[in-house]
Amino acid sequence: MAIGRITVSSPAVLRPLQDCNAGKSYLQQIKPFNYLLSCQVMPMRHPIGADPEQFHLIAPYESDARRWEKLTWID
Repeated sequence: MAIGRITVSSPAVLRPLQDCNAGKSYLQQIKPFNYLLSCQVMPMRHPIGADPEQFHLIAPYESDARRWEKLTWID
């Protein structure tokens, strides 16, 4: 597994995150030009029933790598 940082660089990138932002205060929401963590899943390690071509885990940015395992990751 490899984890990297990506930027919410356009409305097209932010649009799929609307459900993730629902019900959160503005300070807790993912906003344009924020960072996200992106997880590259190893081949053959996807959940059963997931399309490996479309499966991509993301989480709100956290600089402390010790906390990454406890983050809520979404596809």
